[in-house]
Amino acid sequence: MKLKFNDTQLGCITLVVLIIVISVAVDYCSKPSKETAAETTQPVEKAKTDTASQAPNAHDYLGKMSYYSRELDAIDPKAEYSEIADINDVIRLFSSCAKTYIYLSGTEINDPVSKKDLALFKAKLIAVQKKEFPILRKKYVSVASEKVWENNMEVHIGGANNTVIEFINGDFADHKAIKESHALILDELTDLRFKRANYKWIPHDDEFTYYTIDSPKDTEIKE
Repeated sequence: MKLKFNDTQLGCITLVVLIIVISVAVDYCSKPSKETAAETTQPVEKAKTDTASQAPNAHDYLGKMSYYSRELDAIDPKAEYSEIADINDVIRLFSSCAKTYIYLSGTEINDPVSKKDLALFKAKLIAVQKKEFPILRKKYVSVASEKVWENNMEVHIGGANNTVIEFINGDFADHKAIKESHALILDELTDLRFKRANYKWIPHDDEFTYYTIDSPKDTEIKE
């Protein structure tokens, strides 16, 4: 039996595929692989011993802090990103920095020098995030626009510190298309710390659908 779709259905399908390409597929290669059967069949006691011997400690995290501090210094605010994956790499760096800081801030550190270094690391991370997140959001919209313009979609940015993203496409005359599209990209918009997403079916649409996004502040240290 041959399936037939009307124009509206085809438009929604095209839109969903586009958003999947932009928002979901880019992170596929970065996901860790599953454990093999051989790895999961180790004796329980041996597994406990190995875990204990390999568990990271404060010294390990202090080393990570030093490394991540240098990585923060190396971020180029003028960098040109051609793929969403490149932008996500910076976001993952912020997440790793946050994880390291949160661990160390909850650990008793007796060395005065290390305590000072941790305070400096916190201040640096907050300052870099505050500067970079608005830039990353703008770069994200630029890359996304280039990828979808052939399919008659526009992507714009606005709001204080580039916190509002706007999508314009004829398919957004359909409320279901808006709801499904937003659900697909919500996690990515949250990671970029957007605060609102507008969906219009024409550029000068005065009545349009928008979603408020419950994302952290740019200065918040969060994994």
